[in-house]
Amino acid sequence: MTTPEFEKEYRELLKGLSKSEVVASHCDIHEMNILRSNDHKRVMLIDYEYASPNYRAIDIATLLMETTIDYTYPVFPYVSRSEKAKWSEEELNYFVSCYLEREAALKGEDAEKYVESERAALVYEVRKAEPLVAAMWAMWSLLLINWEQFDETKDWNLEYAQMRFDMFEEYKELSLIHICRCRRIERCRSRWSPYH
Repeated sequence: MTTPEFEKEYRELLKGLSKSEVVASHCDIHEMNILRSNDHKRVMLIDYEYASPNYRAIDIATLLMETTIDYTYPVFPYVSRSEKAKWSEEELNYFVSCYLEREAALKGEDAEKYVESERAALVYEVRKAEPLVAAMWAMWSLLLINWEQFDETKDWNLEYAQMRFDMFEEYKELSLIHICRCRRIERCRSRWSPYH
C-alpha cells in the first residue's frame, strides 16, 4: 500500500468516528500502565505521555488490541502477538456495558436505559477505532526511527511498525465485517419491525 492510499483509508476510517463523543483519553492503556493496589480495591493509570482529548472508543480499542501483545517476549523483536488473547464479542459487550454504566452514573442517567440505548453504538465505534489505533502506533514507531541512536532500536521500531501495519490491515477487515453485520441487522429490524 502506498502512503497516499494509506492516508486515504485512514481518513475514511476516521470519518466513521466523527459523530463519536470526545472525552479525556489516556491513549496508551495496556497492562504495564495499569496499577492495582495490594488490597485490590483501587486501580490507577500511569504514563499520561499521550493523554489528550480523543474519541471515547479509542481507549477501549487500545485496551482490546494491547491485550493481544506480549511485550515480554524473550527473542528479538521482544514483542509478539497472541490470537488467543483476543476478546470475544461477549467480552467486548460486557466491558462496554460496564463502561456505559459508569458513564451513566457520571451523567446522572438511568444506567439500564443508558446502556441499552448506547451499547450497540459504542461497540460499533470501538470496531471502527481498532484499525486507527493500530495505524497510530505504526506511525509512532516509524517516527521514532529518526530519533533513535542505536541500530537495534531502529530495527525494533521497524519490526514493531510492521506488526502494527499488519494489525491495521487485519482490524480494518474485521471492522468492515462488523459494520456490514450491523447494517444488515438494522435493515432487517426496519423491514420486520411492527413499528416501522
